[in-house]
Amino acid sequence: MPTHLIPLERIPLTVNGKVDRAALPAPDAAGGGYVAPRTPTEDLVAQVWAGVLGLDRVGADDDFFALGGHSLLAVGVVARLCAATGRDVPVRALFLQPTVAGLAAAVDRLRSGEDEPVTRRAAGPAPLSFGQQRLWFLHQLDPADASYNISVAYRLRGPVSEPALRGAVRAVVERHGSLRTRYTAGEDEPMQELLPPGGIELTIVDACTDAARVVMEWTNTPFDLAEGRLLRAGLIRLGPDEHVLSLVVHHIAGDGRSMGILVEDLRAAYEQQTLPELPVQYADFAAWQRTRVLDGDSLGYWRGQLTGVPVLDLPTDRPRPELSGFAGDFLAHDLPEPVVDAVRRLAADARSTPFMLLLSAYQVLLARLTGQDDVCVGTPVEHRPRVEVAGVAGYFVNTLALRGDLSGDPTFRQLLARTRDTALAGYAHQDVPFDRLLAALDVPRLLNRTPLFQTMFTMHTEDAAGTDVLPGVTAEFFDPGVRQAKFELSLDVWRTGGGLRLVYGYRTDLFDRATVDGLAGRFAALLGAVLAAPDAPLSTVDASGDGADRARLLAAPARTDRPAVADAPMAPRGYVPPRTAAEELVAGVWCEVLGLDRVGAHDDFFAVGGHSLLAMKVAGRLRAATGTEVPLRTMFSHPDLGGLAEAVEALMIADLAALTDEDAEALLVLDEEPTP
Repeated sequence: MPTHLIPLERIPLTVNGKVDRAALPAPDAAGGGYVAPRTPTEDLVAQVWAGVLGLDRVGADDDFFALGGHSLLAVGVVARLCAATGRDVPVRALFLQPTVAGLAAAVDRLRSGEDEPVTRRAAGPAPLSFGQQRLWFLHQLDPADASYNISVAYRLRGPVSEPALRGAVRAVVERHGSLRTRYTAGEDEPMQELLPPGGIELTIVDACTDAARVVMEWTNTPFDLAEGRLLRAGLIRLGPDEHVLSLVVHHIAGDGRSMGILVEDLRAAYEQQTLPELPVQYADFAAWQRTRVLDGDSLGYWRGQLTGVPVLDLPTDRPRPELSGFAGDFLAHDLPEPVVDAVRRLAADARSTPFMLLLSAYQVLLARLTGQDDVCVGTPVEHRPRVEVAGVAGYFVNTLALRGDLSGDPTFRQLLARTRDTALAGYAHQDVPFDRLLAALDVPRLLNRTPLFQTMFTMHTEDAAGTDVLPGVTAEFFDPGVRQAKFELSLDVWRTGGGLRLVYGYRTDLFDRATVDGLAGRFAALLGAVLAAPDAPLSTVDASGDGADRARLLAAPARTDRPAVADAPMAPRGYVPPRTAAEELVAGVWCEVLGLDRVGAHDDFFAVGGHSLLAMKVAGRLRAATGTEVPLRTMFSHPDLGGLAEAVEALMIADLAALTDEDAEALLVLDEEPTP
């Protein structure tokens, strides 16, 4: 007879499918070794962990990561501890002290911070948050781009009350002001204005025979940020008790966690629960963020980390066009449970997380694909720094550029340690908004490359929208039909039961589907190889010909048709003073914005100190001075003063030509001198 019985959710297996005896818990580790928190700080930490992890209780000796924590949840823990203690708790502290007792002791040693809470501001226009400002900037470059739409769709089986669902949508829109906010261009910077409830209604499509087409159209139709209706909610009737529900939000109004919040609130309102008023709205957070002083130490860290980062030169099936497109597609591969179990075990053994391990493996794939040992990958991180915004829908995501160092032929375990250190340092300095970072680093903007990194890696958590949508209804995810890609290549990781689903996004103007399918197969083989031999030098790890795609793509004749990167700007030709009234106008605006005494007709805006944030300011001032809409894209397509002046003049002439007789007569009346 056995002396101990230990219940497990599942038996841990090796990569080869055999029982992993080394991973089985020891009897004394599973026999109820709960130790109650012993100090007030331990009690606080335990309560925060329990709330974030969804547990009934947490003991003083419990390990955050053994309980199911990961890096994104760690950020939430730190935000709550900062708010509760008034101390600046770094994310790194949780990784270095992963037990309740250890973290509590670290918190006790910290000094109090000076962060003010987010509070309600006076009514009226508000500035954009730094993250919103970047999205507004991208929207101005291409208003027809829908790649920053985020969506979730469900197939619903069971009775749906359409009146209750209509009312629930209205209640959600009333509660979350970000869904009814319009964005306008001010003279120096864009502003956001909260609109009264109303104007956003549930769209119902009856007896649809092609629900996938309708949902795809809703998902891929761009939003008008100046209009202010940033939620698209639709219900498709497939039968008496079968529907498809689609929710689409522009990223400037929400993020992954926000979609979960919206679905939770939708269900509550559908059940006729009264949604309480939020303590603050997103615009209040944006105004609060603008009052914070940028941490010079954090900015200095990123300067040192990212200066000189090389372009990731991904080999493509076709040459890069001079202007990036956003048409894209997605391809999914599943990792089986035994592989996922091996990922968790190696990550735990290395005091890291599955995110860090999979990112490391992705860096190895990119290095082998490009031949580079210095690769930079972007990753989003949720940043809700105050508890006041915990339930608010909005854009609380910052982007971290994580630079991978594969030099010196490390083992995979050594690379994982490097990635862990880089990620922890990035989390510790995540307060620097990505667009402020680009401006500080003076990163040039190319119309066919994203700045700093060309690929994104994201590991999604259970905080995103789930399938508990409406009471009495069974819901399963329905393909929203996303057909736009933000980056040349991306990898999103989703949990599916005990396994993981890897979703590869790619731009269809650069890659064929067969190529990405081959890359996905190479990644699966590579992951299995490094898990089996984590202490072998990476150069000796055989991933079954993972260089085949690189060799084929590099040999493709299409790559020689045109340069992959836009030509460098021409050398300056010496100072030439402005020659026309339009050039004088543009020169005056440039001097004001850039703080210069003079600029010449051949000067390049970005060569004389301009960057994307200042370009927005120039476009706003030109708009105010001429009364003509000057698209932000014009600043990039005509970076020299003479070219921009000519483009602005052409826009003014086009506006005049479009005037009706009544408009012209009204202008003449307004322009007449008053009679004495």
